[in-house]
Amino acid sequence: MKHSLKISLMALVAMFAFNTTADAQLGGLLKKAKQAVGGQSKEKAYDPREARAAKEAAEIAARTGQVELKNWKTGEIGKVENTFVWRGEPAQIKTSEMIYYNEKNFSDKASKKKIIELFLDDEKFNNRKRAADDILKDRKIVAVLFKADSWTINRDNIDNITSRMIEMQVVSELTNGFTICDEWVVGNDYAGGGNYADAMRFTLKITTKGAYGKNGEYRWYLKDWEHKDNADPLADL
Repeated sequence: MKHSLKISLMALVAMFAFNTTADAQLGGLLKKAKQAVGGQSKEKAYDPREARAAKEAAEIAARTGQVELKNWKTGEIGKVENTFVWRGEPAQIKTSEMIYYNEKNFSDKASKKKIIELFLDDEKFNNRKRAADDILKDRKIVAVLFKADSWTINRDNIDNITSRMIEMQVVSELTNGFTICDEWVVGNDYAGGGNYADAMRFTLKITTKGAYGKNGEYRWYLKDWEHKDNADPLADL
């Protein structure tokens, strides 16, 4: 009887030792598994800052150096150096859809016609001063799209009208076969009595990147503009 009891006790001790060792081993394996999973999760976890940086890097790469655009002369896709800068980086390559998305139906038709006529006259005058290698030399204005349906009225600190303004997009075909878009601010001084001056100011919009950044103009290449032989921004006016 004592012998049997001794054997039983030894068996229990052995079983306990085995279970303890197994539990310890199993616990260790589980811990390692959790660490491995945790490590993988940490590596693959979504970081919005990293994602944004990667997206910006990809966008810059897509518009740096030689970019592919539709050539209005041939109708084929060609390559050109992206020379335009916006906020210190190569300017975005835009599509026709992006340009038309910002267009509004400017309700003042008389002013619309006058603005376009004066802008074309200024363009002819300024073109004479451009160097032969200027990318804008002899460009053709093919469309003028307004970004508001009415004038914005400017007033002084005692609410007197001083001027009015409106923004517009100007689409031009270059002699190198590619198409660009500029953004301009049109200014018109108030002359009193409900009238405005005949002269208008055209200012190309400028952006900066901080105090030490590079200036950039609101000027971009257009990727897919459809050429028309008889394009005339005054055709509907």
